[in-house]
Amino acid sequence: MAETRHYEPRGSWILKILIVILVVALVASVLYPQKLWQKQDALTAASRLTMDNLNFVVQRHHEANESYIADLDSLLRFMENDSIAVKRATFEMDKMSLYDAPYDSFIVDFSDKFHFSEIVTEAYSQGQMVSEAQMESALVDSILLKMMPKPEFEGVVRPVLYKMVSPQDLHFYYPSKGVDDKSVIVWGDGKITRDYLPYEEYLVPSKEYLLTMPLSELRNDPITGTEYLLNLNTRLSIEGKIDYKMVSRGEPENPVVGKELYTNLFVNRLARQARSRLEQDMQKDTTLYEMQLELQGDYFEVEVELLTPRKTTTVDANTEVMTPVDSVESYQDIDRLRDMLFTVQYDSLVRVWTDLEMVQDVITKLTYTETIGVTSIDTIGVTIRPQMGDEYNLPSEGFLESIFTVGPIDNPGYIENNDLSWSETR
Repeated sequence: MAETRHYEPRGSWILKILIVILVVALVASVLYPQKLWQKQDALTAASRLTMDNLNFVVQRHHEANESYIADLDSLLRFMENDSIAVKRATFEMDKMSLYDAPYDSFIVDFSDKFHFSEIVTEAYSQGQMVSEAQMESALVDSILLKMMPKPEFEGVVRPVLYKMVSPQDLHFYYPSKGVDDKSVIVWGDGKITRDYLPYEEYLVPSKEYLLTMPLSELRNDPITGTEYLLNLNTRLSIEGKIDYKMVSRGEPENPVVGKELYTNLFVNRLARQARSRLEQDMQKDTTLYEMQLELQGDYFEVEVELLTPRKTTTVDANTEVMTPVDSVESYQDIDRLRDMLFTVQYDSLVRVWTDLEMVQDVITKLTYTETIGVTSIDTIGVTIRPQMGDEYNLPSEGFLESIFTVGPIDNPGYIENNDLSWSETR
């Protein structure tokens, strides 16, 4: 019998090794970038959480001292030594039955989802706790509701106890409509009396009550590894007033003629006075409605004729500006403030009225004085942001990250005056 021989193609082992390498590379090219994206998502979430906690420190300092500061060292020192009085959290009671009904039913919830996780119920009959097995046969005459703290706040906040009592049978169940729905429905065959059990306020370190992470971790941004930038923000109240007067003789000290802005503001002021007077007269005499378009010019001319050297016509305006405290100095520029307060505004009638001979004659005799400035500066909050632009290139950690790069990480956002830029409920 002839011997059968098997021959391996030349280079077959090399090809197999290459195929295995290519398959591994293909799988890595899919899975490893996904891992890097997950890492970026985790860093973004960590940065936002850190900023959120730092914002708690800012708001607590304002609550305790009635002032905002943007010095990171001072804020952290303050929080290290600050204490806060823990008050009783409250249940939310929504009555489901009619108020004059012979029975009661309530949906019970709570608003402090930060410290508390759920409502635990205990049923009692004649002072004895009723077990689950006894619930169907026992006559439940009172229910104790316990608002339970989250594990991370155990020892910092205490359970809140609320008692519901009825001379007749009580019932309860958990609707469980959603993940965040922690409500309980309680109803009775008769009227239910309700009240909190005694609770005394107590002091705890603010860092334990307000923060969800250690105070020592709030200084640096998890993405860049650098300290967060804090800027103090202010609200500027800006006011401006221009007083116009006709000179009785001689040349105006500050002439209006030839200055479009001051001319336009003056004519618009007379136009508003004329329209206001016409509206008042139309309320007294309804027949004027049909002629109001024709009468506008007449009323305007009356306003012009009423001008005398002793009469002052005033145009004023005000606005508010939110700006970082280090930008306040730039609002000392009168020209800038004037541009913010006053602008030239024309409509067809104002153009016509400006060109009237009687108006042009008045304008040649007009002088003006103006008062423009910042009337108050109030601190309103702090901006917290990481030290990065719109994107940041994370350093590569190892050979694979340098090969399967997924590009820079996006800026996680910022908090401005207690307003989270990444929140849909800003």
